[in-house]
Amino acid sequence: MKIKLMLLMMLVGFTSQLQAGLLATNNDNVIVSSGDYYSGITTKKNATVNMVGGTIEMGTISAMRDNAQFNISGGTISGEVYLYGYSQMVVSGSDFHIGTFAVGLGELDLNYLASVGALDYFQTEADTYTGTVSGVLSDGNSFSIDFRILQFRYGSEPETANITLVPEPMSMSLLGLGCLFIYRRNTGK
Repeated sequence: MKIKLMLLMMLVGFTSQLQAGLLATNNDNVIVSSGDYYSGITTKKNATVNMVGGTIEMGTISAMRDNAQFNISGGTISGEVYLYGYSQMVVSGSDFHIGTFAVGLGELDLNYLASVGALDYFQTEADTYTGTVSGVLSDGNSFSIDFRILQFRYGSEPETANITLVPEPMSMSLLGLGCLFIYRRNTGK
């Protein structure tokens, strides 16, 4: 019902603030491009949320779990998110930092970042990593998200969750053109 309401609001150009949270579940594929979602976002059970615009002010109960994916490339986002249960948050942009530590592209190496002090690590019922990821999204908006990654252990393998940082599309295009130029120069074509 919430998904249908959100899609209807996007179609009719709803611009006032929506005080309820966004729930995506059971293989939903939701695109956030307008509207405000203040009480957080929950993504679970193989659902995907693609944020290309709009505003999400996450509460401390915002969660990505159960094989969920949250892709962020634009808009305004702030707050704290919990990731667990094989979930993934993918951020498209540039100038990424964990705390004050500059990081490259790809999946975060949580153990390394904890060893250099960029993340806090502690162990309770799960391996827990906390920190702040920040940078510039593909649409040029700056962002800063506090996160808590919980990796529960059932047997010998942890139930992983992570954050992946990817370049914005323009950087990928320039990289592709550069590779093409080098290939043509080396092959003489």
